[in-house]
Amino acid sequence: MYGRKPKYDLDLIPGPWTHALPFIGNLLQFLRPDFHRVCLRWADKYGGIVRIKFLWHDGLLVTDPPALAAICGRGEGAVDKAANIYSPINQMCTPHAYPNLLTSLADDRWRAVRKAIALSFAFGNIRKKFPLIRDRTGELLEWLRGVGPLESVDVDQAALRVTLDVIGLSAFGHDYGCTRLQQVPYNHLLRVLPRAFTEVMRRIANPFRSFAPGLVKNGKKGLTSFKDFQRHMQELLGEIKARGPPARGDADIGAQLYRVLEAARVEAEEKQQQNGKSGRRWWWRKPKPAITDERILSEIGILFVEGFETTGHTISWTLFNIATTPGTQEAVAEELSSLGLLVRPKSEGGRSAARQLELDDLKRLRYLTACVKESMRMYPVVSIMGRTTDKPTRVGPYVVPSGTPVATALFAIHNTIHNWRDPMTFKPERWLDVPLESYVLDMRAKEGIPMSDGPASPMAGEHAVAAKNQHQASSAAAPAGPLESNGNSAAAAAANGTGTTTRMRTTPSGSSGSDEYDDVNGGGGGGVDADGDLLGGGGGAGRRTGISFMPFSEGPRSCVGQSLAKLEVMTVLAMLLANFRIELSDEMGGREGVRQRESTHLTLQTRGTRGIRMHLHPRDQE
Repeated sequence: MYGRKPKYDLDLIPGPWTHALPFIGNLLQFLRPDFHRVCLRWADKYGGIVRIKFLWHDGLLVTDPPALAAICGRGEGAVDKAANIYSPINQMCTPHAYPNLLTSLADDRWRAVRKAIALSFAFGNIRKKFPLIRDRTGELLEWLRGVGPLESVDVDQAALRVTLDVIGLSAFGHDYGCTRLQQVPYNHLLRVLPRAFTEVMRRIANPFRSFAPGLVKNGKKGLTSFKDFQRHMQELLGEIKARGPPARGDADIGAQLYRVLEAARVEAEEKQQQNGKSGRRWWWRKPKPAITDERILSEIGILFVEGFETTGHTISWTLFNIATTPGTQEAVAEELSSLGLLVRPKSEGGRSAARQLELDDLKRLRYLTACVKESMRMYPVVSIMGRTTDKPTRVGPYVVPSGTPVATALFAIHNTIHNWRDPMTFKPERWLDVPLESYVLDMRAKEGIPMSDGPASPMAGEHAVAAKNQHQASSAAAPAGPLESNGNSAAAAAANGTGTTTRMRTTPSGSSGSDEYDDVNGGGGGGVDADGDLLGGGGGAGRRTGISFMPFSEGPRSCVGQSLAKLEVMTVLAMLLANFRIELSDEMGGREGVRQRESTHLTLQTRGTRGIRMHLHPRDQE
């Protein structure tokens, strides 16, 4: 009864755990700023399923495409988010660390908010935001023209100005005016967000920091950044409530969150009335709504966490790759020119020779889309995500205990030699014959990577065979049973496919499709595909046999706002590259200099304050 927790197949899984330090495990590698590349080295060396030690806890690093398809899906083998890992984000968003769409388990409250927010990102609503994105990008371009080509510009910070304005206006009707600011005040949200993100990463690395911020370096400063961020979010919530019931047809995020909050309040009042009629004791006590102001405050906050740096960094990493890969910028310019979007030299008409970008142009920019996807492959801005098994679970050929952290390391998934040919080379051509709308794919066959049932690498293969042999021996020794029963029968059940699992339904009641987006499209014409894509198309979560590319994740926990992100990225890139020829500043030290400054800092970016600096040459002045 008080024996050791069963380890199942953990000892069969290869990884750096074999030379982990006592008590701290592989923690020192986790604290490196280039931790994303550490994960990649582990994946290349040990294969697609790697055992690691975080302090005294066992965990998995998974880059194996078939295992990823199961983990991110809805059936047997699916693994939900690790809520405890994301607690510092909750602390950033609300004073009492309420969960949200990113950090919460997939319970009824999560589904209610997810379904409401999904409507905000449906194609019919998102397309209305295109003029806003185009206008704010136009303001940014005018600001960049004023800087001139002789002075270098941090294109990362420039892109973040647009993304923050778009989130504020499109979601909440609040104008942060970033693209018009010459100097950004210290308490402006544009500067508060990076400080808060820094504190989140410090708390993830040192969980004790949350309990005594005054006793650690910069602890008080980090706590102040959280309070400053919460003040901005409380202001937005106050504006939402002050506007009152939204107009019919208003599907913006602020309106949808108001409706969720109001529905929870009405439900609580009805419950109180029912208690009174039934004569229940203490019936006069008002029941607490299932979704409160603080939960909505956390949902507002997470939209900025997920949509601010992620979109901005994707833009800047794409510009970096285009500027530093010979022939790529010329190919983009040729594509823009073929559509009449490229600004010409003054002798050929200058800016007036280029027509205005329209929404329909984006789906015609196949080469630029390929550049974006290849940048998302090489530099996925969310480089690692955490999940936790809630029961003994089969991951590839191995069965692991309940409570095992499972890291899906996007940077390693997208760059390991087991999933890609020549992964360190920027090749937009990989994507030219891939449907524009596809952002979740198994590219191994196209890359010429052998498709196998087990995780790649000789070392991983030996352990997988050992695991299979142990499963077969266990099956002969004991009858198959549910994974929860004991270690031996659990392994046998998983190996033979006879184990049974129960998964909570993740689609809203009455949904007929495989994703929340099916509910909001209403069966109409063009809409959001199963990957949440703006440009339409098909696909289907839950039918995948492997995943080697998923910049927005996959399944019920995929990024709900990806349609807006794609629209922003493509619009900003098309307009900027149509107006400027870009050149990486010498102070960056070329591709290698930028690589040496990479940092997993909540999102994948560069260390220090220089960002990614470029010279922008107006095309009409060349």
